[in-house]
Amino acid sequence: MNNKSKPPTPTKVNTVLSVLAFLCAITFFWNYSDDLDIDYEVLQSHPLPRQLDLEPIVEGSGAFQYQTITDNAQFEMCPRNITHVRLMKVKWMDYRLSDAVRGSLNIPPKKVRKGFADKFGSATIVSEYFAKTDSKSLRPDVLYEVIKPKLLATVGNDTAVLHLRSGDTACRDCWDQVGHLRWANRLSNIYVFPKAYYEHILQSLKNIPAVTSVVIATSLYHGLLRDGDISVAMLNVKQVRELFSEHGYHVSERVDCGTPDEDFIFMSSHRYFITGGGGYSQLLGKMVKHNGGQVFYDPDYLCKLANIVEDDDCNWEDKGSLQITVEK
Repeated sequence: MNNKSKPPTPTKVNTVLSVLAFLCAITFFWNYSDDLDIDYEVLQSHPLPRQLDLEPIVEGSGAFQYQTITDNAQFEMCPRNITHVRLMKVKWMDYRLSDAVRGSLNIPPKKVRKGFADKFGSATIVSEYFAKTDSKSLRPDVLYEVIKPKLLATVGNDTAVLHLRSGDTACRDCWDQVGHLRWANRLSNIYVFPKAYYEHILQSLKNIPAVTSVVIATSLYHGLLRDGDISVAMLNVKQVRELFSEHGYHVSERVDCGTPDEDFIFMSSHRYFITGGGGYSQLLGKMVKHNGGQVFYDPDYLCKLANIVEDDDCNWEDKGSLQITVEK
């Protein structure tokens, strides 16, 4: 009896080779995507097919769409889809601007400069910052020197920009309560602010009648974001948008419009800035202040809402006064 197995047919061989080639291509893309030269300007001007969008974004969300809608031409708003978010995540997920310049990476400045230049190029804010200083702690004056020539002259004084920390910190239940996304009950761990806090901020914003519009700026791909979390992140955008709209402001969204550097320049260019959670937003507040603008942020009120007691960043004695500026 002949027990020799029959050789695989050409069709089977071709199928196996095709599958292996496909897997190799996927592996190459994910392992070496940091070296890809993705032309985001082309991607922005030629959006990918709409059928690749994440639909529905938020069940029952009504008029809220992933595509940015605005009637204010002076702002660079852009339609986006889930494929673009994934590409941005591959390229920029590890670009930690705030942690780098504040020394939170615990890496010597020269190594930070080289590492960021190798991975993201030498023209980033981080690379230019460390070309001017080897300081292990934040130098706001140097950072402002880097971004000042890049600031936009086209933004209007009738608009406040509101930064939302999103991505891996998106929170479905934080709108009606203060959410702590880490293990400690501290102010620095509050990344998504509740409705009560923004209602408090609105009281001060209304003292500036010149402000009639609000731009919500955020990136959904920040951190270890899973595709399924995007709907939660956009729900946070929707909640803030509806609140400010109810108070008579024209609200538009700048969602995933640019790289972290581009968003940083966009927000720093505004005269009025509403701080969000996280170090990136705190850094933005410092740059707006350096540029002569006003920053709406009240950490003491957040401490009150969260009932935070043991935190040096909380000043309960002065919790009733809204801080319009940030420290230098």
